[in-house]
Formats: sequence, structure tokens, C-alpha cells
Amino acid sequence: METFIEPKELEENLQFKKQKRKTLRGLKDSMIDKPIIDVVIGFNKLPYCFTMQSCFGHFVYNTQRDPYNIKPLPIADTIATVEYRIAYIAFCVENSESGIRFIKALDEITSIDSAYIQFCSAEWF
Repeated sequence: METFIEPKELEENLQFKKQKRKTLRGLKDSMIDKPIIDVVIGFNKLPYCFTMQSCFGHFVYNTQRDPYNIKPLPIADTIATVEYRIAYIAFCVENSESGIRFIKALDEITSIDSAYIQFCSAEWF
């Protein structure tokens, strides 16, 4: 897996709380992939971050060989092996002590399996 941008430092954003309220007002549960609704809602309750984009992933298995399919994984006992691809959540994080602790905690998750778990902090325009 490759990161397409270098990590950057957080910048002061005096509009963070206003931008968060505006973004979350426009977010509807129907816009979120069903398997991760609770995860996204949970993150958005945190005062120092909000989600910008998310995808629960793509599944490749027996008869589903298209790596870009958007179909949910079916419930079936005939699927022996599943390849899971392209799952992500993008956050906007406040430049605060809590936000910095959050970023450090996310960065530590990569130690589980750095070949498949990636974290990159970046500036969003």
C-alpha cells in the first residue's frame, strides 16, 4: 500500500467547530455504508474530529472477481476465502491536545499490520 502524500502538521483553523456543524448537518445515515454507520456516528460524536469520507470496502471472493465491486459480502457458507480491499475513513481533526492524541492513537494502529493498515495525516483544502 502506498501513501500519496507526505504527513503534514496540523494547522490552526478557527472555523473548525462551524465547519463540523455544517458538515454533520448535511450528513444523512443513508449516505454512509451500512456496515460502518455506527463507527462513523461514533467518531462524529467526538468533539475534536469529524468524518469527511468513508468506505467499508470491496470484497473479492468465489464468483465475485471484480476488485472494484460495491456489493456487500453475502451471507453464505460457500465462501471459503475473501479478499477485502479499499476500506477507509477520512477525518478532519482539530488542532488541539485531544486532536493530537487522536492522531497519535490512529498512527499506532498501523503497527498491527503496516502492509495493510495505513494512516496518513494531511492538510485538506
